[in-house]
Amino acid sequence: MEKDGSIWKERTDNLYILTRPREGSKGMSMVCALKFNAYSGAIISDEEIWNIRFFRKLYLDNLHSLFNDKISDELGIEVIFGGAGYPSFIQEMVELIRERIDVIFYKKDKKYQSYKLETVEDVAKLSLQVMQEVLDKRVNNLLKFYYGFTKDDLNRGFFEEGGEKFEIKQDNIKKRALNIARGKDGSRIMKIVMNTRAMLLGYDKKYGISAYYLDPVNSIVAFNYEGWEAIGAGKYASGVHFSRLFNKRPLDMRKKGFQPAEGMLELVSAGIMAIDHFQQAGGNINIVYLDGSKATHQERVVEIYDERAKLTEEITRAYRAELLDRTVAIELIDNLLFKGTPAKKVEKDMFKKSKDELSLRFLLRGYKEAELPIIKEEYENLKKSKTQKRKE
Repeated sequence: MEKDGSIWKERTDNLYILTRPREGSKGMSMVCALKFNAYSGAIISDEEIWNIRFFRKLYLDNLHSLFNDKISDELGIEVIFGGAGYPSFIQEMVELIRERIDVIFYKKDKKYQSYKLETVEDVAKLSLQVMQEVLDKRVNNLLKFYYGFTKDDLNRGFFEEGGEKFEIKQDNIKKRALNIARGKDGSRIMKIVMNTRAMLLGYDKKYGISAYYLDPVNSIVAFNYEGWEAIGAGKYASGVHFSRLFNKRPLDMRKKGFQPAEGMLELVSAGIMAIDHFQQAGGNINIVYLDGSKATHQERVVEIYDERAKLTEEITRAYRAELLDRTVAIELIDNLLFKGTPAKKVEKDMFKKSKDELSLRFLLRGYKEAELPIIKEEYENLKKSKTQKRKE
């Protein structure tokens, strides 16, 4: 609704969405992390993103290393940022966190003299601050777009435009603006931004491997004491897997942790649970392995986005379908990810060591587990029939 001579212009959410078609990404995705032992762990994510009109796309990148080679090697620290939510919001946060780390390390601004970069906790606190700055910017941009004022203007009850002072008196506008500032606005775009969450998996010399959960809306920096974390789409399914895993293990086993290959099997299995049972999680699983025992940044952070990631998922699915023994699955992942065995060789070994090669091939083609015996029987009958015809 528009009034002559008034600076106010009411705009519907639908109109706002239509004028910003590429701002409609729904995002969310799945992000899981698992601490393997005192110095190593891994974080994984999928590639799925939904936009405002519910188109499904498979090209999202949710995992980001926050430190460059020089700063990481000098401080002996690594931090991987995993974001679940609004893609451009996450990217803006990551870039600003990296910039802020650079400013603090090189002492470019006296404003940040008291900031430290010694532990993952230090980086977590810094990251939350940056996330809230970006969130405030988004809220102010929307308020400016709708009404021409910011959160600070709303708090003081007026704003200035062109040297003229305007009091904010209309109750309906104050109510709507307050809802936007509080994250309770009904617009779909702000809901997505407000629902964005993140986790950090990192290593530092003081505490070894640790993880943190970040919630910018509620100002939460939560240390992860359980050894695993799951956020985004499918977090409850992943949580069920991790819960069952740790509930089976006595205290001494939980303290020892996992060998990297075993930990990777369980972590990817948690990711598969999210993908198989929840919407907005799908596509290939991307992996970042963190090994704090290594000497350099390039060695400590291992990004696994190629055919090795896909094959790791296939090995895990075969194990979950009971077509591979657990020891075999762990051995295959160990060879693939940690001993440098070529993917083609590991793939051949996977089929060779499976309990039922034909059923495994059908499983990886997308057939459901319950129908594997039927499909296998039909295939073998067809094969026998063709062989008989040749003999005749």
